[in-house]
Amino acid sequence: HAGRQAAASIGNSGVTRSECRARHGLQRSGARARHHDPGQEYGYQLDSRIELIGLHISAQMDVGKVMLQPSINTGRSLSEAIKGERQVDYLEQGMHKATIFDGELLEAGMQFNGPAIIEESGTTIVIHPKQKVEIDPYRNVIVHLNGEPQ
Repeated sequence: HAGRQAAASIGNSGVTRSECRARHGLQRSGARARHHDPGQEYGYQLDSRIELIGLHISAQMDVGKVMLQPSINTGRSLSEAIKGERQVDYLEQGMHKATIFDGELLEAGMQFNGPAIIEESGTTIVIHPKQKVEIDPYRNVIVHLNGEPQ
């Protein structure tokens, strides 16, 4: 596509064992050969003429601007996202019964008050007492610290 660019670089190409020996000063001396034993040095040995000691690959690509789309609501109710309740210690605010929500089931426009816990596969969000939560059209969790928009 026009306007899109890609670049890549590869370093540390493969070397033959004889090149490796020459680099490390492992030349034959008299009738006896000094041998480089990768099994002893690296803990394993491959049966190959070429041994790759190190590889560095970097790539760069211009992919253009990502356009986010608002989520599509299924029409589920807030109560369908509730997993249960449990006592939670909010340290200075003490123990409170918190509502536990499945974050994957929360939809745009849903709102609720803390204390609550939102559980998702990649994170857990703790909502303190007197905090208010709303889910925006992109399913971001907006937490109002004193129950009012900041």
